[in-house]
Amino acid sequence: MKPILKAAVVGLGRIAWSDHLPGILEHPGFQLAAIVDPIAARCAETRQQFGPCPAFNDMETMLRDVRPDVTVIASPTWLHAEQTRTALEYGSHVFCDKPAGLHAEEVKSMFRRAGQCRRKLMIYQPRRYFPEALAIRRLTASGKLGRWYGLKFQIDNYVRRSDWQALRRNGGGMLLNYGAHYLDLMQNLAGAPLVRAECFSERILSLGDAEDVVLITGRTRNGLLLQLQINQAAAITGPAWQIFGHSGAAVSDDGKHWRVRYCDYGRLAEVRLEEGGAAADRRYPADEISWHEESFELEEACPKAYQVFYRNLYEWITEDTAPLVSAAESMALAELLDACRTGHYPVSIPAEESLRQSAGQPARSAAMSC
Repeated sequence: MKPILKAAVVGLGRIAWSDHLPGILEHPGFQLAAIVDPIAARCAETRQQFGPCPAFNDMETMLRDVRPDVTVIASPTWLHAEQTRTALEYGSHVFCDKPAGLHAEEVKSMFRRAGQCRRKLMIYQPRRYFPEALAIRRLTASGKLGRWYGLKFQIDNYVRRSDWQALRRNGGGMLLNYGAHYLDLMQNLAGAPLVRAECFSERILSLGDAEDVVLITGRTRNGLLLQLQINQAAAITGPAWQIFGHSGAAVSDDGKHWRVRYCDYGRLAEVRLEEGGAAADRRYPADEISWHEESFELEEACPKAYQVFYRNLYEWITEDTAPLVSAAESMALAELLDACRTGHYPVSIPAEESLRQSAGQPARSAAMSC
């Protein structure tokens, strides 16, 4: 008979309500054993919405009284490292929301502590299982775009950020907030990390001191060109996703509805390179191409990202299967975010083996599937 794991959720804000509480309650292997938040009204609202369970305003008291098998850290970013280390020291495994911490050294210390305590620690990266991820994997595997060489994502909005994520001291700003999501996803789709990149950022509308406009361009270890644009001061929005291949391209505004344009590259008319200084007939080069154009909507019913992660979390803890997000991946992402923030280029990502040793955890990654 499979064991029931006691799970505690620390922090009852947006991500706890949308992902972590449903993830625990929908999985038969978890029992919601405790919730923690310093705001009593949030504890009461959570008990009313998700069912009665012990509520605490202090995490350490909860850890002593409940002794959870796994603690979910869904608190603001600046609390992640300290709360993770404390939970590990009480013998609990930890599932921590992204971004893992404020900077790379902090994140490495979290994984070192996990290794010392012989407990498991994984960072939540749900975008890997959103519809756009499935669509992009299928498009690039279909061969219609040919050898793909570029991936661009931009997320546009017009909002005057006014919550805790508007402040640098809290780990705020779009680089850590959205960048931690999409840099992880884009590298995962590319199948290799960024090894050379540039980052530009500005504060335009935010009421705090943290950036709300970010532009990152770079090249992955396997030669793919990536571009990430996060603009929270855009009155007009652009397409979210663009994929470029040597024989076609695809574009989507929302990750579910796609337009694809491609040609039969092998049947294009022969073109000869002219190396002289005079263009033939004073013309610019141009191809007559018969384009194929398609549109499709991703309609496949996939489990929600949190369902995929909580299934994996349970199997990782009880059966020692591979985690969906490895320690090495999380620490490498933290180093990349540090490099983007400080402008230390080219980015130098430590080898997987050295990261694995510093974390004290096996460097394994689970297969990606819907």
